[in-house]
Amino acid sequence: ALIPFTRVDDPVTLTLRSPDILRCIDHVLSTGEMQRIEWHDTVPIDRYFDIRMTPLTLDKIGKAVVIILREITDIRNAERMRADFIAKKAP
Repeated sequence: ALIPFTRVDDPVTLTLRSPDILRCIDHVLSTGEMQRIEWHDTVPIDRYFDIRMTPLTLDKIGKAVVIILREITDIRNAERMRADFIAKKAP
C-alpha cells in the first residue's frame, strides 16, 4: 500500500511528505482550483504517480481536498525503454 498507516483524522503531512504535494494541497485549499502534478517517489522503490487534487466542502468539517493518486510507473518505464530503443537504432 502507498500510505498504509493513514487514519481519517491524521494530518496529511504525516504521510505525504513531498513539498510539491503539500504546496498543491495549500493551493487547492486557498484558491478552490483543481491541481494536477506528477510525483516521483524513490522510497522504498522507484515509483511515479499522477496526482489530482480537487476541493471539497463538507458541512461538518468545512474545506477539504480529495487526492487521487494513480501509479504510472509502468507507463514511465515503457517510455524510457522506447526512447532507449530509438536511441540505439538511430544512425
